[in-house]
Amino acid sequence: MTMADFVKQRFIPDFVMTKRSAGRTHFRAILKHVMPPELVSIAFGKTPNSERDKLSTLSGWPYLDRFHLTDISGDTIERLTSRALEQGYSVQTVTHIRNVIRSIFSHAIRTGHYAGRNPAEHVILPAPARERGRMLTLAQLATLIGAMGHPEKEMALFALLTGMNVGEICGLHWKNINLSNTSRIIGHEVIPPRTIAVRNQSHRGTLSAVIESRKRFIRLPKMLEQSLTELRRRKDFIGPHDLVLVSRIGTPIHPENLAARRLKLIGKPFGIPWLTWSVFYRTRLHLGKELGPNFQPELEQALNQLGS
Repeated sequence: MTMADFVKQRFIPDFVMTKRSAGRTHFRAILKHVMPPELVSIAFGKTPNSERDKLSTLSGWPYLDRFHLTDISGDTIERLTSRALEQGYSVQTVTHIRNVIRSIFSHAIRTGHYAGRNPAEHVILPAPARERGRMLTLAQLATLIGAMGHPEKEMALFALLTGMNVGEICGLHWKNINLSNTSRIIGHEVIPPRTIAVRNQSHRGTLSAVIESRKRFIRLPKMLEQSLTELRRRKDFIGPHDLVLVSRIGTPIHPENLAARRLKLIGKPFGIPWLTWSVFYRTRLHLGKELGPNFQPELEQALNQLGS
C-alpha cells in the first residue's frame, strides 16, 4: 500500500479516530506536513480548502503520500524532517512530524502491512535550541517591523506595544476596540476612548473567553492605533463580530504556522533565524526594565523611524 492509502484506509479509522478530540486534531494538523493537506482533509472526510488552518500544498515539499510503505526508509523520512528544519520549523514541530510517521509504521506493523523495524526509529533530531536571553535591540526591531507584512506586522506590534499574548491577539474582535475619542457601550460594558478590551482568545482556531483575571482594558498606543485604522479600511471582515486579524476567508489565523512560515524567513537575512513570538515578549520585558517610564514613547519613536 502507499502511504496515502494506508493512512486513509487503516491509520485514521483504526488509530486516529480512537483518540479524543485534541488527539485527532493533533494528528490531522501534523499529517499535513507528511502528505498534501488536501489529501489529509479528504482522508478525514473534510472538503479540501475548507478547514480553518488553510495550510496548502507546498511545491517541492518531500511529501510521503506516493511512496509505498516498503519504499520508505529512514533516509526518506530524514529528507522530510531536514527540509522542515531548513524552512524554520521548530525542533518540537519536526519531532511531532517524526513521531506521527513512527505511529503510522507502528500501526502498519501491528496490522501486518509492514514487516521489519520501524524506519522512523532511525531518524535522530537535534536537541531543541534554547533561547536564553535572546532579545532584540531597538534597531533590530525597527528593521524587522519594516520587513514585515500583514498579518505578522500587526501581531508583532500588538505583542510589543500591549503585551497581549498571541491567543488574545488572534481572538480580538473589532467590537472590543474603540478607536474613537468617545466611550462606547458594548453589551453591558463601557469601553473608554482609544482602548482595547481583552475579552476573548483563540487557540488553534477555536474561540473562547479569557479567564476573569485576564479581562482588562489596554490603552491603545499611537502607532498601533494608526496600524489598526489602516486595517479598518479593508473591504471585508470589519464588522463588530469579525476578528481583527483573519485569514483570507475571515477565519482565525494560526500563530504557530505564521511563525514557521513567515517569522523565520524574515529573520534569516538579518541573522535572526531564531525569531519567534516569544522573542518579542522577552524584548518588551527587557526594554521595559531598561527604559523605565520612557519605554513606550522610545519604542514607538524607534519604530516610527521606519517611515523617515
